[in-house]
Amino acid sequence: MKIQAKISNLIQDFIDNNDLFKIKDSHEGVIHIGFSEGMKENIQRFESTLDQYDLDYRVYFAHKSSKNRTFVNCAKEQNIYIDVASKNELLSALKSGFTGEKIEATGPKNQDFLKLAFENNCLISLDSKSELERLIQIKEQSNLPDSKIQVLIRLNSLEINGRSIQIKESRFGVNPNQIQSMFDLCKNNNIDFQGFHFHADGYDFTMKAGFLEAMFDLIKLSFQEGFTPSIINLGGSFRDQTLENYQDWSHYIEKIEQLMIEDQKLPTWANQTFGLNLNNHGRIAGKEKAMSVFYNSRFEEDLRILLTQNDAENRALADVITENMLTLVVEPGFALLQQAGISLATVIETKKASDGRNLVVLDANIYNLGLAKMFKYYTEPIHISKEQNSNSNPEKFPAFIVGNLCREDDFIMDRLVEFDQQPQAGDILIFTNTAAYHAGFEDATPIMHPNSKFLTASKNQDNKWEVRAPN
Repeated sequence: MKIQAKISNLIQDFIDNNDLFKIKDSHEGVIHIGFSEGMKENIQRFESTLDQYDLDYRVYFAHKSSKNRTFVNCAKEQNIYIDVASKNELLSALKSGFTGEKIEATGPKNQDFLKLAFENNCLISLDSKSELERLIQIKEQSNLPDSKIQVLIRLNSLEINGRSIQIKESRFGVNPNQIQSMFDLCKNNNIDFQGFHFHADGYDFTMKAGFLEAMFDLIKLSFQEGFTPSIINLGGSFRDQTLENYQDWSHYIEKIEQLMIEDQKLPTWANQTFGLNLNNHGRIAGKEKAMSVFYNSRFEEDLRILLTQNDAENRALADVITENMLTLVVEPGFALLQQAGISLATVIETKKASDGRNLVVLDANIYNLGLAKMFKYYTEPIHISKEQNSNSNPEKFPAFIVGNLCREDDFIMDRLVEFDQQPQAGDILIFTNTAAYHAGFEDATPIMHPNSKFLTASKNQDNKWEVRAPN
């Protein structure tokens, strides 16, 4: 059963009109190709949606989502902001022409990162009270002891009145019981407190509306302390439709359920069930978790849900932001890179596993494609044959896709993929929609295999594709 990825016209045009083997021959490892036009479209989707609500906002590109400079350069060209989470990401942003007023420094910060962010007048989202204390020390030891530093306080939990929300435990941010002591540090050391930051992974946007409302209460508290905050930062975790047809996944999960009930072998390696389990009553549990692997909504719809929710006084949250002269900050990474990148890998061979099922072995591994810890890859890769099969009716070839590491868990795809014909050595598999996190986020050199290579693709004035290394 095929699970077809959504593929934009831009990406399809590139695949149809380029010699992918020539491109792939430029590097022995995996190649990640970025498309700035795809990112531009997503930026416009965010901006056009937010513009409808007549509020001040900033869109920060989450640099952590990609190492490909295509997207950092695109963010600069489109005049949005950038969120950096390390010293080297900050240097990357500066190299692309960003200045401090357009940069937010987030995440845990070592001394070098904190110092560089201070020197460039970045907005700094504080991850701890200790981080604020170290920032004050850097300020005192600098040549600019009287300069104001703009900071946000990142929260790791919120009290949400009137909404039943189970808050996930988080290792990031500051517990609300430390806010008062941080306020005192800011007042006593000429630190410009600008607002609050709360990033919640995995919550739907009705729940996120509750987080936003809770931050309003803290903003009121900060006014009482004499501050004049202007920013309320809701972070990222904006999702988007990635399947051509969401029913593909629904039907696949139904097939897995039926096979589990019948105690049949699953079309997955080691009987992977995607979170499904058979309970003591012979019924399937965990379907909601399995279905959540893919999303059936666009991020514009999620933004509308968020901004049109009412607060306790029955006012739309967008209106509350505007009335209090606040700026809403969002930090999309995944959402801005939808349909903005593909990855190319070469087939080494096909072989049989110990149970007789087929394996396609790639000259790539789980680290090249961000599969070790971050995300699984579930949709059909595109098979490009080096020598077209002369058989007019080639036999289907169901197979798992494995990598080049000496590790049993190096599976690129641990569900059976039904190829239209048997892949051969030298063929290319194209993994689509990999720009965010998949492309190099976990890249490493185990067994001295090469790192991935990043390229950028765009059309020139003659409407011809050009592929090169990003600036």
